[in-house]
Amino acid sequence: MGAYSAVVVNSPSVSVHSLEWRFNGEGNAKMTEFQVDAAFGPSNDNDSVYEALIKPFIRLAFSQGLGTLLAYGQTGSGKTYTMTSIQDRIPEDIFACANELHALSKRAPAGADLCGSGFTISMSLLEIFGNDVFDLLNDHSPVMIMEDATRTMQFPGAKEEVAHTPEELRRLLACGRALRRTQSTAKNSQSSRSHAVCRIRIAKNNALGDSDDVLLHLVDLAGSESNSDSTHHNRDRIRESQSINKSLATLKECIRNRAQARSTPKRHVYIPYRASPLTLLLKETFGVNPERRCPAIVMANMSPNILDVQQTRNKMQYVAPLRI
Repeated sequence: MGAYSAVVVNSPSVSVHSLEWRFNGEGNAKMTEFQVDAAFGPSNDNDSVYEALIKPFIRLAFSQGLGTLLAYGQTGSGKTYTMTSIQDRIPEDIFACANELHALSKRAPAGADLCGSGFTISMSLLEIFGNDVFDLLNDHSPVMIMEDATRTMQFPGAKEEVAHTPEELRRLLACGRALRRTQSTAKNSQSSRSHAVCRIRIAKNNALGDSDDVLLHLVDLAGSESNSDSTHHNRDRIRESQSINKSLATLKECIRNRAQARSTPKRHVYIPYRASPLTLLLKETFGVNPERRCPAIVMANMSPNILDVQQTRNKMQYVAPLRI
């Protein structure tokens, strides 16, 4: 059987073509179109994705004090490949934005030491495996996720490394990627079996006043799988897949409920962020405080292979309605 492209990209729409069989044995071609904010196809490389989405996102996140990037997709669809490219480039823009804010401060002269009187840029890298959280920068040591009396998220035991240069930040990101849990699956010889959450904090030192820090989340979600993908899994792999899909369903519910809360501000909407470690860790992303909105991007990688068409359509049905 040949493998053909079943996905046509015409931004901001994505068309998924499939063949459905009728009861009389005749095939029926079906096209399902999904509307998104932006779509990228085979003619777009990682640099074009970065320039169109990530560069503006970083600046917006700095202006709001928060930002979350979520990378989602089927196992083997190139999700981690795309995220790796982003992580290779993003340190330069984080430091550039921090330097701009530093130079604009009336109390701090332009050209002063970035990690001295202006900003301290630090990073923690957490891995969520099932219901457990581990520190990738500290030998996979366990980490607790807790809310303090002010409902601020705290992570006792998590190591936070300071990066003085873009290269140091890039090296920390690469170190964390190398320590992530992977397993061989039918779709991918090195499938990510955990969620990786990178928290980059840009702390404004006293020289710039007492404003809130800037916090960026870069989240590489575990590869999602259909029931057919897990046919040859052993019992442990099946449990992993079930846990991954459950946490992704909770994430979707939190995002959709947050959007509903924004559109109906007078109505209380329950956001179940405590239902999984992933959404609990990302609590700030789902906040409805109008003074501290969290710009967010849900970046989905899809397989164009006709053999994956059902999975691709299911994933598009998952991500297309998401608006944070």
